[in-house]
Amino acid sequence: CAYDFFAGRAIRALGGRPLTWPYRVVRLPLARKLVSTIGRVDYARVRIVGGRVEPLAISGASILSSTTRADGFVIVPADSEGLPPAAEVEVYLYDE
Repeated sequence: CAYDFFAGRAIRALGGRPLTWPYRVVRLPLARKLVSTIGRVDYARVRIVGGRVEPLAISGASILSSTTRADGFVIVPADSEGLPPAAEVEVYLYDE
């Protein structure tokens, strides 16, 4: 995510491509609360299960492995402590 936001944008500009992120976006409800730290933007990895968004727990050694299990990510704004269950979120899909 950080690569796409910073370096990817510059590389797309140099290549004459659109500056927007290269991800398809879908809006789906959260299956459960998505916890975030207030004061920073979080890029939360998620899976889509049964038409709902499941946040993936990431800590310690699971940080890298969560990327392989994720269908995409949700951006949680810096002014939020997270998002409640059933909230409609934009999911940026990795492989679509």
